[in-house]
Amino acid sequence: MEVIRRNADYAFRLMANIAINYGKGPVSVRKLVELSNVPYQLACKLLQKLAVEGLLDSTMGAKGGYSLAKQPCEISFKDIIEAIQGPVCLNLCLSGEFFCPLKDKCPVSGHLAELQKEMDDHLAAKTLDVLTKG
Repeated sequence: MEVIRRNADYAFRLMANIAINYGKGPVSVRKLVELSNVPYQLACKLLQKLAVEGLLDSTMGAKGGYSLAKQPCEISFKDIIEAIQGPVCLNLCLSGEFFCPLKDKCPVSGHLAELQKEMDDHLAAKTLDVLTKG
């Protein structure tokens, strides 16, 4: 089972290539597809989703494309993942959407919650600028 799904991986590639060009104007979808090895139709959908979530700006026209809506150091891995696939959750019992009859006396859930917090904190601390430092 994948924790970070294929579409999130593709989004990281796209965002990294946009970040590398930060401050140089928008990058066209065709150029991003070429640089990121992401299928064109899927790239369009992912880029639109990232724009709706406020991570990208889109520019129309012949010199249009996508650019970061924030500085690379202000966009976390967590932001990218959650924009594409929603929150990463280690276990259903940690999602808040599942009632477990053992919740108050479970010997495992506390340890999983600690691991979940460490993962969330790490993904929130790691920012897009690290992907630009080849």
